[in-house]
Amino acid sequence: MEADNALTYLKNSGFKVDWLGKKLEEVKEKKKEEPTGETCMQELEEELKDFNTKCSDKKTLVEKERVELEVLKQKCSDREALVEKEKVELKDMKQKCSDIEALLEKEKAKVLAAIATPLALDDVV
Repeated sequence: MEADNALTYLKNSGFKVDWLGKKLEEVKEKKKEEPTGETCMQELEEELKDFNTKCSDKKTLVEKERVELEVLKQKCSDREALVEKEKVELKDMKQKCSDIEALLEKEKAKVLAAIATPLALDDVV
């Protein structure tokens, strides 16, 4: 408003300031098109709010995935423990099988020894 008043004063005083009037109008148009500081602040606050929301969403997602990873780690650990237990059981079963085979060989030897020795009449009576 002050610029308009000053321009009018200069025109009324006889100065040729048409060019200045055009420049003043150009400046007014640019000023209308440019966002004000308050508008910029509002836009920045809105962008910040959106960013914070996205950030919070990402943090929630990361936390959820961290929990899922911990569950999977625990399942893996449990399965590893089960495999180790089954390895021990298998080793024990192999040892028992080996012991039974040895016992069977002894029994075979006894049977073969008994068959190979002819019986005397005194042995039967």
